[in-house]
Amino acid sequence: MPINLTLIIKKIGLCVVLLYFVSTYLSYINPAYVNFVSYSLYILAVIGLIHILVSFNKIEINKYIKLYSLFSIIVFYFAVFPYLGSSYANVVLDSFYEIIRTLVLLYCCSLFIRDINDIKKVLFAISISSTIMIFFTAKNFDIDSGIRFGNEIAGNANIIAPLFMFSAFSTIYFLCNTSSKVTKLVMLFFYIIQLYALILTGTKKTFLISFFFLWIYYIISRKNNYLLMMVFLFLGIELFIYIVLNIPFVYNLIGYRFESMLSFFTGSGISDASTLERASMVEDAINIGMSNPVFGIGLNMFSIIANYSTYSHNNYVELFCTTGILSALFYYSIYIYAIISLFKQQVDNEEKSFFVLVIFSLLIYELGAVTYNLPFVQIFVMLTYIYIQHSKKKYKFA
Repeated sequence: MPINLTLIIKKIGLCVVLLYFVSTYLSYINPAYVNFVSYSLYILAVIGLIHILVSFNKIEINKYIKLYSLFSIIVFYFAVFPYLGSSYANVVLDSFYEIIRTLVLLYCCSLFIRDINDIKKVLFAISISSTIMIFFTAKNFDIDSGIRFGNEIAGNANIIAPLFMFSAFSTIYFLCNTSSKVTKLVMLFFYIIQLYALILTGTKKTFLISFFFLWIYYIISRKNNYLLMMVFLFLGIELFIYIVLNIPFVYNLIGYRFESMLSFFTGSGISDASTLERASMVEDAINIGMSNPVFGIGLNMFSIIANYSTYSHNNYVELFCTTGILSALFYYSIYIYAIISLFKQQVDNEEKSFFVLVIFSLLIYELGAVTYNLPFVQIFVMLTYIYIQHSKKKYKFA
């Protein structure tokens, strides 16, 4: 039997991709694991290059990679190139480097994640490695310290929280799509652990999205049973309100933050400083962006021009302000295309529902986070495109 070199490379490459996800989470247990993240990226790049050389004529580039590459070119032309001769050249170049590094990672991953079975392996790796990481780090966390979980191990709770959110998404997929009662119980345990970690981070949006992701995913999987859907949604909302406002442990960590956020939107009571500052950031980003709405003020320049010394905490206004309306519209056309492609599918299965919910969840999440260059966010968008392309049977499997 002749050796299928391409298949061997593909399997090795997928193993390295899984190593990247696992080591990313485990690096927060022990800094030594950070080396595994770096090594896995270098190895992935080398194997990706070998795969390209061996299978050049058989490789089909995923549409998402093409679109994100085009987004990178547009950003460079409008928001980087005009500033190369200015005193802010290092700022825009450093930010653009993050986009390119993310793009290279995504391209290498897309070479070896080719169908729904590969996607399931990625989701499982994320789910289990996240749970292990939480177990070894959260058990030593002092709840009464007044510090948000993630500040000590990642420098910022907002860095670690989205990783838990994506692990919750991954766990929910298996929780809702397995017939084994044992597997369901294990995944339910994982999901509870991940929600617990999100509560400890005190990050409102990731906890809210992760909580309702399960409820809504279950609802939309109950096809055509509209009464059950409405009842289940109502129960989910009631349960959420009860948990965050009436359980002292949860309220002291995250509930009061929801309360202050609601006060801001309803105009009643007093909002916390974080909510007021982020609202101010969004307003300022819009006002600054209006000074050059077509081309923007330069990549990541909001953190320089505004008085906050950080990004605007909103992907929509950050892109508009720093890269211009054209770049922002093109970026979100990537999401819109994914949604349209998913809804146009003739099949109506669990994977389709899962990725529809992933994209809508990201659209909500990005109201409170800047994500255009975050690897895990872009990886989940890429997985959506891989599923779309696989479901259309356009892949030429090596």
